[in-house]
Amino acid sequence: MAFPPLHNFKVFESVARLGSLAAAAVELHVTIGAVASLKVVIV
Repeated sequence: MAFPPLHNFKVFESVARLGSLAAAAVELHVTIGAVASLKVVIV
């Protein structure tokens, strides 16, 4: 089983902690679209 890149977990954690795609994007210094485009699957 392949694991997603660690960056995806960093994005997921930021969104969960901050409660907002926009706030996570600001914190990570990326666009909102970049945050929204990441697909993180939790099994």
